[in-house]
Amino acid sequence: MSATRPFAGHSQQHLLQWVIVSIVSMALSACTLTQPAPPPTVALNPSFSVVQQVDFFTGFGGEGDQQAVQDVAKALQTHSPQVCRDLEYECQSQVTVELFPDQNTFDRQGMNPMMQGYYAYSGNHRIQMVSPRNPTAGAEIPYSDRVLIAVHEFVHLVNNEINLKISHCG
Repeated sequence: MSATRPFAGHSQQHLLQWVIVSIVSMALSACTLTQPAPPPTVALNPSFSVVQQVDFFTGFGGEGDQQAVQDVAKALQTHSPQVCRDLEYECQSQVTVELFPDQNTFDRQGMNPMMQGYYAYSGNHRIQMVSPRNPTAGAEIPYSDRVLIAVHEFVHLVNNEINLKISHCG
């Protein structure tokens, strides 16, 4: 599982470059990578009512999160092709994205309640995060940068898949 604590003072472009460079710098073997069967795309939280499907991303959120779900889906749709190209990975697995209304709800209902205080984390084809419409605690990060945290978590998911495939390359 991967987690994100937000960093203040970084531009949108800088954050995306940092995410890609940090992952690309890892050494990859020459194994041929194949995709496992896609997981089901259902929200863990039954109270989510907003759904947005874009490419292989399915976004969920609560009341009031329609725009945030759309913005996160658009950011993933825009940036995921570059992430996949840079990592030489064919990204096709379904990814579920869940936006929680606030930090307290995320801490109580997220898939890893042991990681309280984190703004986002990912694992098992799932990204969970506090809705970007809810400002981060202790840091002044613009809305557009909070949206990009989903892209950062997507890089973790791709990296997890690559590492899983490498470990099976004999």
